[in-house]
Amino acid sequence: MTVEFIPTTLRGEVTAPPSKSIAHRCLISCYLAGGGTVENIAYSEDVKATINCIRALGGEVQEKENEVEIKVNGTLWDIPENSVLNAKESGSTLRFFIPICMATGQEITFKGTKKLLSRPLGFYEELAKNKGFVFSRNEEEIKIKGNLKSGIYKLKGNITSQYITGLMFVLPLLDGDSKIIIEPPFESRSYVVMTAEILEKYGIETELLENEIHIKGGQSYKKTDYRVDDDMSNGAYLDGYNYCGENKIKVKAETLITQGDSVYKEYLEKVKNGEEVDLTDCPDLGPLLYAVASANKGGRFKGTDRLSIKEGDRNLAMQEELKKFGTEMEIGENEVVIKKSELKKPTEILDSHNDHRIFMALSILLTKTGGKIKGAECVKKSFPDYLEVLEKLGAKFNVS
Repeated sequence: MTVEFIPTTLRGEVTAPPSKSIAHRCLISCYLAGGGTVENIAYSEDVKATINCIRALGGEVQEKENEVEIKVNGTLWDIPENSVLNAKESGSTLRFFIPICMATGQEITFKGTKKLLSRPLGFYEELAKNKGFVFSRNEEEIKIKGNLKSGIYKLKGNITSQYITGLMFVLPLLDGDSKIIIEPPFESRSYVVMTAEILEKYGIETELLENEIHIKGGQSYKKTDYRVDDDMSNGAYLDGYNYCGENKIKVKAETLITQGDSVYKEYLEKVKNGEEVDLTDCPDLGPLLYAVASANKGGRFKGTDRLSIKEGDRNLAMQEELKKFGTEMEIGENEVVIKKSELKKPTEILDSHNDHRIFMALSILLTKTGGKIKGAECVKKSFPDYLEVLEKLGAKFNVS
């Protein structure tokens, strides 16, 4: 799907959509608790992937307009034999469920897009090798079979925090206490804090220290109804319009759960003022801040290496697309510099690179300059009604 934006000024008020990150964690916790209700759900492609994996593991899921009700007969150790879980293109879904499934002792197959199944899973592969578990993968599927036990797990702090969250889901259910040791620097720590806070809502205790997580074994999840908080990440992308052109959008984005991207307002102001920004703990803001920098004084960013291991290489993708606006972006070792330039209307069609964050970041610039971008359907991954929201705010565009 290609969208052609016509230069327009956006006005109005909008509430950020529900947090995808929190929704994943609540849905999985609800399943492990044996049931409950998760309210304020946005049915993004990633959230639907997690729901379908819960169904594959024996959970009964009733989807209503904006809430999900889950019922489970039995426990995690009563799941159907030879379960097949399709994570589609959701890295969170895949990495959260792998250790959960490793504890069941059953052979379980994971499906997904070719892009997802090619993403790094090094920690789990090494874990399976050391423990004698089955872990085989190809372009079409991943097969695992293990009997995960409590114990000490060591990870490097510069890999995705999704590995840590995956372990945090299942270790409390196992006999014996466990410890997760993170080798500093502990990047994306805020996502681990988010996990710990949500687990607490479901009756699971964890002790998060500077570089260690202590988890008592033999715990049980309690059935809890929870309303998902607003998504600070997508709220940031909506607020980003206020830093490009004459747009005036009032964004409501509130959360009681720790979200690393809650700093977005501070970071947008820093970029507007030409100050350096550290993306170590909030890499999802990278494409947005790069776009805002290109529309203002340029910018300098550090802690950028994680952007190269997200859905794709976001640094290279943004470099390629910003060049079409006449903006020069230099990629260094864990840093990015965006040169000050005058935004030009792209003569080439922009490419979303099948990445929802990149599509949203570039659409901010296109409402100023005009131009076309292909691959717009990728925004359904996290913000399914994004274009409808823009239209209500006054954006003008044609879809083909």
